Amino acid sequence: MSTLSGLARRIQTQIERSQHALRPRRSPIGALTRALRRGEDLATLVDSVRSGRSSSFFFDGQESADIVNHLAHAVPGWKELVLRDADRITAGFFRILGEDAIELGRLSLPWHEDFLSGYSWNPRAYYKQIDIPYNRADIKVPWELSRCQHLPTLGMAYLASGEERYAETLVAHVDHWIAANPLRYGVNWACAMDVAIRAVNWLWAFQFVREATPVSDEFVLRLLGSLLAHGRHLALNIERYGGGVTTNHTLGDYTGLLYLGLLLPELREAETWAALGFEGVAECMRTQVASDGVDFENSIAYHRFVLEMFVGSYILAGRNNLAFSFSFRLSLERMFEFVYRYSRPDGLAPLVGDSDDGRLQILSQYFDWEPQDHRYLLGVGGALLERDDFTAASLGAPGSAEETAWLLGVNPRGNGVSSGEWQPRSSRAFTSSGRYVFRQGDDFALVSADEVGTGGLGNHKHNDIFSFELVVGGVAMVTDPGSFSYTGDLIARDAFRSTRAHNTVTVDGAEQNEPTGPFGMRTDARVRVLSWRSEPRLDHLDAVHTGYERLAEPVTHRRRIWFGKSEFAWLVVDTLTGRGQHEIETGLHLAKGAYEIEIEDRRELALRASAAIGCMTEAQTPIVNVDSALGFRRSGIGIVVVPLGNVVVSVETAWLAPRYGQRVLAPAVYLRGYLGCPASTGYLILKV
Repeated sequence: MSTLSGLARRIQTQIERSQHALRPRRSPIGALTRALRRGEDLATLVDSVRSGRSSSFFFDGQESADIVNHLAHAVPGWKELVLRDADRITAGFFRILGEDAIELGRLSLPWHEDFLSGYSWNPRAYYKQIDIPYNRADIKVPWELSRCQHLPTLGMAYLASGEERYAETLVAHVDHWIAANPLRYGVNWACAMDVAIRAVNWLWAFQFVREATPVSDEFVLRLLGSLLAHGRHLALNIERYGGGVTTNHTLGDYTGLLYLGLLLPELREAETWAALGFEGVAECMRTQVASDGVDFENSIAYHRFVLEMFVGSYILAGRNNLAFSFSFRLSLERMFEFVYRYSRPDGLAPLVGDSDDGRLQILSQYFDWEPQDHRYLLGVGGALLERDDFTAASLGAPGSAEETAWLLGVNPRGNGVSSGEWQPRSSRAFTSSGRYVFRQGDDFALVSADEVGTGGLGNHKHNDIFSFELVVGGVAMVTDPGSFSYTGDLIARDAFRSTRAHNTVTVDGAEQNEPTGPFGMRTDARVRVLSWRSEPRLDHLDAVHTGYERLAEPVTHRRRIWFGKSEFAWLVVDTLTGRGQHEIETGLHLAKGAYEIEIEDRRELALRASAAIGCMTEAQTPIVNVDSALGFRRSGIGIVVVPLGNVVVSVETAWLAPRYGQRVLAPAVYLRGYLGCPASTGYLILKV
């Protein structure tokens, strides 16, 4: 942004704030009265939303009782777990961004604070003038709390037990939020997507407790008055970026409008909101999801996040006689297919790209859900799309039965698993998005070969071209680093998305793509896949990228990967072509766990390496110089890493973020050399 355009925007914002401040301060109830359709009054409004006769939620009153009964029998300990979680919330404990149970207060909550750093935002600041205090605080903390994703747990506890105290806490939290966050003032109006997610969670919470005694008519009016303000705010603040590019934020905005428009038809603006939300969600599916079903933001965690919004919108629209197109449904199925393929043998998803544990709503295990486990989505997808393979893959997954029941009921179509034998999941290339899944039994890898996405923004992209995660014998051995922090620690932000933090090659300390701020990345690297083949005994990927061709002495990085299936072997050969001498570093970051590390017998390994390489590369064997080999063992599974080429090998430690806000040190293997181009290096991983 130029200085002049930035000044113009600040002036415009100040004018907007002045105009907003000068408007007559009408009560939310008065605004609600004027917003009603002709012939409606407040009494009929309250009766209508309580009864649900004007719209259809994911379930009605009778269906909710059936779901509670179903889950009490289908999920051992379900009621006890829901009540335990709700009791912890009523006692003032919350799960927020890496903090599993932080105490914040029973009724008066710190809506405007990053309580992890002690920083507070001014609740009287206009929403467009909210600052992001980089390196001092994480603005996601108040946003996350204000998503109110704890409220559905309180609602489920009320339905499961009939105890009014859960509804009382829910009402108190909503009332306190409304009182502490006047429209368009404070940090919690600054991000429209979070406004939308809050509205969705309030709608879910209300459906759970709408018959509870603490949910008085007066509270219902206060809630609806604030939801009216949420809808109007969203309609005025749809998040789009340069050139009209949309992101998960845009989809979140449209999802919130669709929910509000469909579920509050008594309001005059509801029809407009529903139409805008419906068309916006459909547009996001067309523009954000590739032909292979992969979200375009370079992140597996964000694929899960947007899929929750797409599928929720699809189901709710259908319940209200609004049908998305057949092509939308096909794209939705392809998105589930990607989840089915990337879910590892241990049930977890790879930590590829950014991850902040984002969800639309949390309908199970509020304190215990595993951010890396996306299999609950396969339960929903299997039931919705009549894909028994998805359903089978979700069996036993935490939260799958609960999420499926609340979204689709207790007997959705396709929820049965046929008695036939299942074909094991096999390798699969998602070529439009540059994701390659190698799979054989309990051995698994996902390789990234993707360019900067999100229309060139690179907002959630990591410099992970040709990096991979590797599971051997069902045990995670090699991993991506994850995401530790966004705005709260910019040094860590850049470190965790850097090339060096991934299982790929760094040349002269340069990045594959230069960052352009905390949520941007230049498109320096172009990727070309030369070949991909998957056969019963062997998978092979051969690709190049141009990220280092901008160096003073340009270098092109080519990586070839062979995956031997009959007896596990993973061979990586990196070839650097160009000119000049270059400092080369290849990283191999081990997954979290306790390892035994030892030097293996070199002669035996040299023979095994030569035999495996000779078989796998089909006479394209690189020069093997086995000066040392490192063995790693954890959870009863051992691997040995055999370095190839003229490199120095060391075992160090590196940061790994298994969840946003949490980081641990784990072993990392580095192969380093000062090589003249053209040069080849690499390693072979064998199971021992």
